[in-house]
Amino acid sequence: MPIKFNEISLSQLDPVLRHSQIFSSDVYIPYGLKAYDHRIFYTLEGSIVMKVNGRKHYADRGTLLMWPPGTGYSLIASESELSKVMTFNFDLIRKAGAPSHPVPPDPESSFLPGKILDPSIIRELNTGDPVLSMKVSQEVENILLSIKNEFVTGKTFSLDKSRGLLIVLFCVLASELITGIKRDSDISQLDPDLVLDYLKLNFATELNNGSVGRHFSFHPNYISRVIKKSTGMPLHKYLIRLRISEAINMLQTTEMNVSEIAAAVGFSNINYFSRCFRKHTGSPPGKWKIGGTGVKPPSE
Repeated sequence: MPIKFNEISLSQLDPVLRHSQIFSSDVYIPYGLKAYDHRIFYTLEGSIVMKVNGRKHYADRGTLLMWPPGTGYSLIASESELSKVMTFNFDLIRKAGAPSHPVPPDPESSFLPGKILDPSIIRELNTGDPVLSMKVSQEVENILLSIKNEFVTGKTFSLDKSRGLLIVLFCVLASELITGIKRDSDISQLDPDLVLDYLKLNFATELNNGSVGRHFSFHPNYISRVIKKSTGMPLHKYLIRLRISEAINMLQTTEMNVSEIAAAVGFSNINYFSRCFRKHTGSPPGKWKIGGTGVKPPSE
């Protein structure tokens, strides 16, 4: 039975750090485990291969993997004798009565979903895949090291400081996910602004992830992720948004009729254009013509 997660925003976070450690390449997780709290694995040195939620993830230096409770995972292999990985066990929402000590995972075969401590996920970090895998900046690494140090020292207010640092961590991760900030070594990646500029110039043409990918020489799946991370929506929805915005402008500044404008902004079907227009603005396109109701266009 699938686990039902509660989506929360960054402003609702009240995290608690339960455990943190650094392990070297001589530690392996050869069989599938499922944890009752959230997990972060971050590669400090070398590279590892993990199987998370049924998929292999190659995590080299600077790669962060994060997943929610009830996600199956195992460390398959270390790609280097010098591999070093930092891990964190935590909840996103602190609950009265929940244990503050580390809670061990169980083998997948004996995992009990009813014992999950915090079935929450962060809206701003939700990519549609339960496993967040991303190359992060040096700033993120510094925050992770600070959280780890607070946990190890155990000084007065360390738990409160680690809670605050976790909030900062998730805010920075959300920012990097949206803006596409990368480590200096990750120069082969595509600048998201180039993709968005291309879409804004060509939105009236037939576009899909494949055609955009061919233009930039990147895989369609990668293009899809870039657009979703940058805009919060898939390509087809972002194109509709651009087309409706331009249609509003043309309705109010030209003498073209609704059918002509629909075709000019990339809609081949006038009925579909009218449905999309009404959904986005709350009124039919005719009311936006010069001399209409004077409804203001939605902000960009």
